[in-house]
Amino acid sequence: MAQAKKNPKTKGGAEVASTTSKAYLRAVIDTVIDGIITIDEGGIVQTFNPAAERMFGYSASEVVGRSVNMLMPEPHHGEHDGYIGRYLKTGEAKIIGIGREVEARRKDGRTFPIALAVSEMQVRGERMFTTIVRDITERRRAEEELHARARQQAAVAQLGHKALSGVSMPVLMDEAVNLVGQTLNVEFCKVLELLPDGDALLLRAGVGWKKGLVGKATVPTAAESQAGYTLLSSGPVVVEDLRTETRFSGPPLLKDHDVVSGLSVMIHGQKQPFGVLGAHTTRHRRFTPDDANFVQAVANVLADAIERRRAEDALRESEQRHRELFELSPIGIWEEDYSAAKRAIDQLRSRGVRDFRRYFHEHPRVLHKIAQAIKVIDVNPAVLDIYRAPDKETFVQWDHPARTDSWTSFYEQELAALAAGEGRVVVEHPDKAFDGSDIVIRSITHIEAAYKDSWARVVSTGEDITERKRAEDAMRESEERFRSLATNLPGTVFQRRLTSEGRLVFAYVSSGARELYGVEPEDMLADPSVFLDILPAEDRDRYLAALQHSARTLSPMDLELRVVPAGSGATRWMRTISRPSRGESGEVVWGGVAIDITEQKQVEAQLIQASKLSALGVLAANLAHELNQPLNNIRMAADSCLILIEEGDADPDYQEEQLAVISGQTQRMADIIDHVLIFSRKDEAESELFNPAATVRNAVRLVKDEMRLDGVRISAKLPRSCRPVLGHRVQLEQVMVNLFTNAKDAILARPVPARDGSRRKQRGRITVNLVDDTARDRVLITVSDTGGGIPKDVIDHLFEPFVTTKEGGKGTGLGLSVAYGIVTDMDGRIEARNTAVGAEFLITLPVAGDGRSKTKKRSVRPEKIKS
Repeated sequence: MAQAKKNPKTKGGAEVASTTSKAYLRAVIDTVIDGIITIDEGGIVQTFNPAAERMFGYSASEVVGRSVNMLMPEPHHGEHDGYIGRYLKTGEAKIIGIGREVEARRKDGRTFPIALAVSEMQVRGERMFTTIVRDITERRRAEEELHARARQQAAVAQLGHKALSGVSMPVLMDEAVNLVGQTLNVEFCKVLELLPDGDALLLRAGVGWKKGLVGKATVPTAAESQAGYTLLSSGPVVVEDLRTETRFSGPPLLKDHDVVSGLSVMIHGQKQPFGVLGAHTTRHRRFTPDDANFVQAVANVLADAIERRRAEDALRESEQRHRELFELSPIGIWEEDYSAAKRAIDQLRSRGVRDFRRYFHEHPRVLHKIAQAIKVIDVNPAVLDIYRAPDKETFVQWDHPARTDSWTSFYEQELAALAAGEGRVVVEHPDKAFDGSDIVIRSITHIEAAYKDSWARVVSTGEDITERKRAEDAMRESEERFRSLATNLPGTVFQRRLTSEGRLVFAYVSSGARELYGVEPEDMLADPSVFLDILPAEDRDRYLAALQHSARTLSPMDLELRVVPAGSGATRWMRTISRPSRGESGEVVWGGVAIDITEQKQVEAQLIQASKLSALGVLAANLAHELNQPLNNIRMAADSCLILIEEGDADPDYQEEQLAVISGQTQRMADIIDHVLIFSRKDEAESELFNPAATVRNAVRLVKDEMRLDGVRISAKLPRSCRPVLGHRVQLEQVMVNLFTNAKDAILARPVPARDGSRRKQRGRITVNLVDDTARDRVLITVSDTGGGIPKDVIDHLFEPFVTTKEGGKGTGLGLSVAYGIVTDMDGRIEARNTAVGAEFLITLPVAGDGRSKTKKRSVRPEKIKS
């Protein structure tokens, strides 16, 4: 039976409406985000909604019936009771109907800020109070962050003002660490300066550190320290808890001061990092991105100030250096103002003059007038010495364009060249000194770039070449006599030079080269390879080796060489005799003669052939005896295998043993034949026992200086002695050099700021270790770098031919393939893996024990690639 619908105007209807209204009100109270608490006149809690439960951590049953001051820490809960009592007695509203921000207390004892609004209401004739509570923790945090940013910006502005005011760098650094420490409210702040060797950072300025550390304490730059890690990072480095940090370990400086949290940034430089700026505290703290931006902003102010001071110091040093060079230079230097000459030349150009050399030659008066308009600004003491001038003032006032007719020719060449746009003009011309003596001057004139439009500053250097000219004239006469003598000698006379860069140059070749070599002397002077090309490969190698030996020891050369004159195809023999001397620039100069000895060698060849024929019988007998035994062994081994196969009793192990015998005997025959054919080819060097530690040390020594020039530090931890391994020491050295070169290329490919020429630049590190593993009879060699590592898609194919991580055109991809073949031929293993900062290669080689040779295993590859 359906329930009768009640009229809301009836008593039953009113009850329903009231019940609905209460339910609606309860739903609102239970779902609002603000805490709603009702209390009576005595401050006893009557209701406590879900939002309040979440906010304070109490359940309603724990609070209702108790004093509301349990939710307020001292002194707020006492004040709250006073507010209500005072309002009930006097009607004074300190909080009722007004609202207030106070501190509240959660069940776990933690306090937090709230906005508190209290209103009065009448319930059944009793006065009740409704309290609405809102957690304003996030708002307070946002306000504090805003205030912190304002303080940080003010601190950066203050430091920037200090930097521009011209204070010294020590004062500016002290100001920076104090501002950072105060603004971030941390106990420690520091400026670390990167030392020249790149291995450590010096505590240049700081606050909070123990007395005596500033200016003395150092921190390593290795990636294991926070400062070193910061130098390798692209942004700020934040540490929440140094005790649990896994990226790096804390240096003694931080651990000795019980540092827990910290923030560090790089102080950049124009070409290299200056160092690190850091802030640290013994309290656990989470530094915000705003904190990091603030510290980086301070570091940037320091970086700008440092670079500005360096630039100013460099400018002062440059000015001083140039002044010293100007005053002390043995070369005469003029500084002159050509602006009037430039205006005159521009006027002539506007009138259609284009060939100024011809114009000046045809109008000497115009040239003379233009030359007189040139003003001497300054000259150095060397100019006064060249011209025997009494003092600078006398020389400057001297009417030099009118002194001699030679100056007309000089200005005709110089001004015409400058008018044609040549930036550098060289002229040699005769002149007269103040005492009337004849001199010859070689001058070089150029317009400084800043004055190319006005010619207001033209610098000329002058050198007195009078004696040189006299010597050249005497030398020319001597050369004519020598040329006449060399032309009439049999064979050819030559002079060759080996420059300090190792380049071979012929300075003189007489006309006899035409008959002996079949080439023109001029061609040999222009291109020394013309001579080398007519030598067979073996003779060319002997010639170049003898040349290098003679250059090192300054010993005479006496060689007999074959030549194939160009175009003839017939081989001739020559004997070349020369004696070396070392020049002042480090080059080696030989004077010598080459004589045709073809007929003599033909006679010698006939005698040698006769001697060979007389010994041929003995040689054949010896060869037959040497080959007969291994052939018999091969035949016996093969026959025994065939017999077993025919009888159906073939034993794989026995056959393998016999095949090994055949292989060994074949190798023995090959060795015998190699000795017989020694003149046609050279055998590779045999494996030998050698100390791998010494070989690795030699490889490090070979590349160390080159690495240092490129800003790469290579360090090795090698034992003094090590058990020997069997193989080729030169080939192992080749492997190590290849690994070092690859590591260097990877480091240099990373975008790390370089250092200027005043410091050794540090861009990365290569570390080499060698361990003699006695427990496993092996030697372990590791090469690790900070080059960023090997791409994942390449590392599994790294030792395959033509696989490379370098850009196109910068690597063949064969180096590691060759290294793989060399190591495996030594019964070793080579592996590659990535570390946190780069790549690491591990080479494992078996030790040779007591030094007895063992059978060499063939490479698993079908061929060995040689580089």
